[in-house]
Amino acid sequence: QENETYTYEQAKAMVKEALAPLGEEYGKLLDRAFNEGWVDVYENKGKTTGAYSCGVYGVHPYVLLNYTDTLDDAFTLAHELGHAFHNQCCNDHRILNRDYSMPLAETASTFNECVVMASAIGKAADKAEKLALIESQLQDATQIICDIYSRFRFERMVFENREEQFMD
Repeated sequence: QENETYTYEQAKAMVKEALAPLGEEYGKLLDRAFNEGWVDVYENKGKTTGAYSCGVYGVHPYVLLNYTDTLDDAFTLAHELGHAFHNQCCNDHRILNRDYSMPLAETASTFNECVVMASAIGKAADKAEKLALIESQLQDATQIICDIYSRFRFERMVFENREEQFMD
Protein backbone atom coordinates (compact mmCIF):
# COMPACT_ATOMS: atom_id res chain seq x y z
CA GLN A 1 0.00 0.00 0.00
CA GLU A 2 1.11 3.54 -0.71
CA ASN A 3 1.26 4.80 2.89
CA GLU A 4 2.38 1.54 4.45
CA THR A 5 5.87 1.40 5.88
CA TYR A 6 8.42 -1.38 5.39
CA THR A 7 11.27 -1.58 7.84
CA TYR A 8 14.65 -2.55 6.52
CA GLU A 9 14.29 -5.93 8.25
CA GLN A 10 10.95 -6.47 6.47
CA ALA A 11 12.50 -5.45 3.15
CA LYS A 12 15.39 -7.89 3.63
CA ALA A 13 12.95 -10.72 4.37
CA MET A 14 10.75 -9.78 1.40
CA VAL A 15 13.71 -9.68 -0.98
CA LYS A 16 15.22 -12.91 0.32
CA GLU A 17 11.91 -14.78 0.09
CA ALA A 18 11.10 -13.48 -3.39
CA LEU A 19 14.56 -14.34 -4.71
CA ALA A 20 14.70 -17.80 -3.07
CA PRO A 21 13.75 -19.55 -6.35
CA LEU A 22 17.05 -18.30 -7.81
CA GLY A 23 18.85 -20.90 -5.74
CA GLU A 24 20.95 -21.60 -2.70
CA GLU A 25 24.06 -19.83 -4.01
CA TYR A 26 22.08 -16.63 -4.50
CA GLY A 27 20.55 -16.97 -1.03
CA LYS A 28 24.01 -17.33 0.50
CA LEU A 29 25.16 -14.21 -1.32
CA LEU A 30 22.19 -12.27 0.08
CA ASP A 31 23.02 -13.54 3.57
CA ARG A 32 26.61 -12.37 3.15
CA ALA A 33 25.47 -8.95 1.94
CA PHE A 34 23.15 -8.55 4.92
CA ASN A 35 25.45 -10.05 7.56
CA GLU A 36 28.85 -8.75 6.46
CA GLY A 37 27.99 -5.05 6.17
CA TRP A 38 27.89 -4.74 2.39
CA VAL A 39 24.91 -2.37 2.61
CA ASP A 40 25.05 1.20 3.93
CA VAL A 41 21.35 1.42 4.69
CA TYR A 42 20.10 4.73 6.07
CA GLU A 43 20.29 8.39 5.16
CA ASN A 44 23.08 10.22 6.91
CA LYS A 45 24.48 13.74 7.01
CA GLY A 46 26.96 14.16 4.16
CA LYS A 47 25.82 11.02 2.38
CA THR A 48 24.86 11.40 -1.26
CA THR A 49 21.25 10.83 -2.29
CA GLY A 50 19.89 7.91 -4.25
CA ALA A 51 21.20 4.37 -4.35
CA TYR A 52 24.30 2.81 -5.84
CA SER A 53 26.17 -0.46 -6.00
CA CYS A 54 29.89 -0.62 -6.57
CA GLY A 55 32.02 -3.65 -7.31
CA VAL A 56 35.73 -3.48 -6.54
CA TYR A 57 38.03 -6.17 -7.87
CA GLY A 58 39.00 -8.57 -5.10
CA VAL A 59 36.64 -7.00 -2.57
CA HIS A 60 32.96 -7.64 -1.89
CA PRO A 61 30.44 -5.30 -3.55
CA TYR A 62 29.30 -2.23 -1.67
CA VAL A 63 25.69 -1.03 -1.75
CA LEU A 64 24.67 2.49 -0.82
CA LEU A 65 21.01 3.10 0.04
CA ASN A 66 19.05 5.92 1.61
CA TYR A 67 16.36 3.68 3.09
CA THR A 68 13.24 5.52 4.30
CA ASP A 69 10.87 2.61 5.06
CA THR A 70 8.91 2.67 1.79
CA LEU A 71 7.99 -0.17 -0.54
CA ASP A 72 9.97 1.57 -3.29
CA ASP A 73 13.02 1.37 -1.03
CA ALA A 74 12.50 -2.41 -0.72
CA PHE A 75 12.49 -2.67 -4.53
CA THR A 76 15.61 -0.47 -4.64
CA LEU A 77 17.31 -2.87 -2.22
CA ALA A 78 16.49 -5.76 -4.59
CA HIS A 79 17.75 -3.74 -7.56
CA GLU A 80 21.08 -2.83 -5.96
CA LEU A 81 21.61 -6.40 -4.74
CA GLY A 82 21.23 -7.49 -8.38
CA HIS A 83 24.21 -5.27 -9.19
CA ALA A 84 26.08 -6.80 -6.25
CA PHE A 85 25.40 -10.33 -7.51
CA HIS A 86 26.55 -9.36 -11.00
CA ASN A 87 29.74 -7.89 -9.55
CA GLN A 88 30.39 -11.10 -7.60
CA CYS A 89 29.94 -13.13 -10.80
CA CYS A 90 32.59 -10.96 -12.46
CA ASN A 91 35.19 -11.75 -9.78
CA ASP A 92 36.27 -14.85 -11.70
CA HIS A 93 37.05 -12.81 -14.81
CA ARG A 94 40.25 -11.01 -15.67
CA ILE A 95 40.28 -7.41 -14.61
CA LEU A 96 40.12 -6.11 -18.21
CA ASN A 97 36.99 -8.22 -18.81
CA ARG A 98 35.12 -6.75 -15.84
CA ASP A 99 34.07 -3.53 -17.58
CA TYR A 100 30.65 -3.59 -19.20
CA SER A 101 28.10 -1.24 -20.71
CA MET A 102 25.20 0.33 -18.83
CA PRO A 103 22.51 -1.78 -20.58
CA LEU A 104 24.29 -4.94 -19.43
CA ALA A 105 24.87 -3.48 -15.97
CA GLU A 106 21.13 -2.98 -15.52
CA THR A 107 20.16 -6.54 -16.50
CA ALA A 108 20.66 -8.41 -13.20
CA SER A 109 19.40 -5.49 -11.14
CA THR A 110 16.24 -5.01 -13.17
CA PHE A 111 15.65 -8.76 -13.16
CA ASN A 112 15.86 -8.79 -9.34
CA GLU A 113 13.44 -5.92 -9.13
CA CYS A 114 10.97 -7.67 -11.47
CA VAL A 115 11.11 -10.92 -9.49
CA VAL A 116 10.46 -9.11 -6.20
CA MET A 117 7.65 -7.07 -7.80
CA ALA A 118 6.00 -10.22 -9.19
CA SER A 119 6.13 -11.76 -5.74
CA ALA A 120 4.58 -8.65 -4.17
CA ILE A 121 1.80 -8.60 -6.79
CA GLY A 122 1.12 -12.27 -6.14
CA LYS A 123 0.81 -11.61 -2.40
CA ALA A 124 -1.27 -8.43 -2.66
CA ALA A 125 -3.97 -8.28 -0.01
CA ASP A 126 -6.68 -7.00 -2.35
CA LYS A 127 -7.43 -5.78 -5.86
CA ALA A 128 -6.56 -2.15 -5.05
CA GLU A 129 -3.10 -3.10 -3.76
CA LYS A 130 -2.49 -5.35 -6.76
CA LEU A 131 -3.49 -2.58 -9.18
CA ALA A 132 -1.26 -0.06 -7.39
CA LEU A 133 1.70 -2.44 -7.68
CA ILE A 134 0.99 -3.13 -11.36
CA GLU A 135 0.75 0.62 -12.05
CA SER A 136 4.08 1.15 -10.31
CA GLN A 137 5.61 -1.67 -12.34
CA LEU A 138 4.33 -0.17 -15.60
CA GLN A 139 5.73 3.26 -14.70
CA ASP A 140 9.11 1.71 -13.89
CA ALA A 141 9.11 -0.33 -17.10
CA THR A 142 8.38 2.77 -19.17
CA GLN A 143 11.26 4.62 -17.53
CA ILE A 144 13.64 1.69 -17.99
CA ILE A 145 12.73 1.24 -21.64
CA CYS A 146 13.33 4.92 -22.38
CA ASP A 147 16.49 5.16 -20.26
CA ILE A 148 18.25 1.93 -21.17
CA TYR A 149 17.25 2.01 -24.84
CA SER A 150 18.55 5.57 -25.21
CA ARG A 151 21.84 4.54 -23.59
CA PHE A 152 22.08 1.56 -25.94
CA ARG A 153 21.49 3.79 -28.97
CA PHE A 154 24.11 6.26 -27.79
CA GLU A 155 26.71 3.54 -27.18
CA ARG A 156 25.98 1.91 -30.53
CA MET A 157 26.43 5.27 -32.27
CA VAL A 158 29.75 5.84 -30.50
CA PHE A 159 31.10 2.41 -31.45
CA GLU A 160 29.93 2.73 -35.05
CA ASN A 161 31.45 6.19 -35.46
CA ARG A 162 34.75 5.58 -33.68
CA GLU A 163 35.91 3.44 -36.59
CA GLU A 164 35.49 6.35 -38.98
CA GLN A 165 36.32 9.45 -36.96
CA PHE A 166 37.93 10.72 -33.79
CA MET A 167 35.37 10.94 -31.00
CA ASP A 168 36.10 13.90 -28.72
